[in-house]
Amino acid sequence: MKLSAERIGQLNTEIESVIGQYQDFSANKLAEIFGVNMSAKNAFSTLTHKIIENSGSSVLGHLLTDEDFRFKTVRLDKYGRLKESMSLPVFKYCDLCSETWETSELRDYFYQKVFAFIVFRADGKELYLNKIVLWQMPENVLENGVREAWQRMYDILGAGKIVKYIDDSGRYFTYFPSSTENPYVHVRPHAQNRQDTHPLPVADKLTGLVQYPKHSFWLNRSYVLKIITREAN
Repeated sequence: MKLSAERIGQLNTEIESVIGQYQDFSANKLAEIFGVNMSAKNAFSTLTHKIIENSGSSVLGHLLTDEDFRFKTVRLDKYGRLKESMSLPVFKYCDLCSETWETSELRDYFYQKVFAFIVFRADGKELYLNKIVLWQMPENVLENGVREAWQRMYDILGAGKIVKYIDDSGRYFTYFPSSTENPYVHVRPHAQNRQDTHPLPVADKLTGLVQYPKHSFWLNRSYVLKIITREAN
């Protein structure tokens, strides 16, 4: 689902009017209103679904059924700071090395997906609904900044240069792109433990490993903050 920047802007305006009556309600209050179990893993996404479903907006309601629509919950502290980067689906090392950028899963993911960032802000021990922001990655960011990170991973995996060094505690440090090297995305672990692995296309030169713990691309927290404050371009 590819939308123009103008259309995203229109939808964001409509969402603002829809959530106005719930803005600054606590998550617990919203859960009470809509009958949502806040101990459930997807509680915040469910709350957003309920708000949109009850809005009466056919346009917004259609987004809920589109397979290219993704909810992402964002939690800000009381100062408006974001502590966590945002994870994307785990990739397979061998699959990434069999792609070109034009056919890559990462490019397709950002090219097609529209995201709804559900923003809650902390005040004491409570989280309050702050805003919902629709966003789709701008093509210039995708084809320049994100592409650079993907190309770096492609080159690293193809060369078998995975592990840079191992510290005294046995922790592995990689050559994978970090958040300080790219303003948009980075690569970091997305495994349950060290045994949760995918095969490598080329054995790591330093360790000889032919499997490596699962990783994924992550949106940098600084970029996510720009998105939800609408400073991203």
